[in-house]
Amino acid sequence: MAPILKMFTDLFHDLLEKLFSFSTPEIQNSSKLSVELAKRTRFLEHLLREELVKGNEEVTRLFKAFQEELIETLTRERFADLYAQTITYGLFAARMKALDEFKKETAWKFIPQSLPLLKEIFYFMMGPHFPESLSWIVDDISQVLEKEDIPSILKEFKTTRWDEDPVIHFYETFLANYNPKERERLGVYYTALPGVSYIVRSIHELLKNKFGKSEGLATRDVTLLDPTAGTLTFVVQAIKQVQDELEARKERNIQPLSDDYIKFIRFAHWKIAQAGKGILGFVTNNSYLSGIIHPGNEEKTP
Repeated sequence: MAPILKMFTDLFHDLLEKLFSFSTPEIQNSSKLSVELAKRTRFLEHLLREELVKGNEEVTRLFKAFQEELIETLTRERFADLYAQTITYGLFAARMKALDEFKKETAWKFIPQSLPLLKEIFYFMMGPHFPESLSWIVDDISQVLEKEDIPSILKEFKTTRWDEDPVIHFYETFLANYNPKERERLGVYYTALPGVSYIVRSIHELLKNKFGKSEGLATRDVTLLDPTAGTLTFVVQAIKQVQDELEARKERNIQPLSDDYIKFIRFAHWKIAQAGKGILGFVTNNSYLSGIIHPGNEEKTP
């Protein structure tokens, strides 16, 4: 028995050594990060379901609050899913903004203002009465995020998805690993930004050339409708197109005012007005004569 006992003791010691020497490896791409987060989020969801069955006071209170105030038909299973996703994605959003200041306890402060609902619900769920029985799995999720190589992931997004916000567009990648059926049901699919940009620019030009809307999408009576807005990619690109159009219009309006001849003529006009009479003789260009900003310049002053 002694040799067998020693063998099991040695195996147990080896197991403990491996356990305590384990360290979460640094994660350098969004795909790997989504896999690690999805595994832990599924486990968190399972734990939340168990807590609801056991009648955990705080989790049950939150479930009833959501059911009464937000979603009357909310089931326990769906609540556990929403809770788990909110915790994980709230921590991820905070990590992307907090950088080296990231801590589980203050994560809510770093969730972007552009995601106010996530910020409020995350703070509500992670408050002072957060169930102690769930702390360890949330700590594990936080540890994964601490090992996240943010510069590498931001570089990946900049290379593959232009200047899009990774906090918004990472959700598709995460959901594909966490719950692919739910992703399909909700239609959470990333639309490549070059394609979106081409469609928005084409609509903008068609409005100008075929519908008589001189300012395209910036025209006041043009309404934009996106029935499956998702992460608002089309809406955001349309807003950028409107901004570009308004900026270009502003430039077109201001540029003639920078014509030195107009400044000289106005100065001469002011001096003649002071003297009461006078003669102005300039050799100038004629762009201000045919322009639309100063249509009265070609008229003779009596």
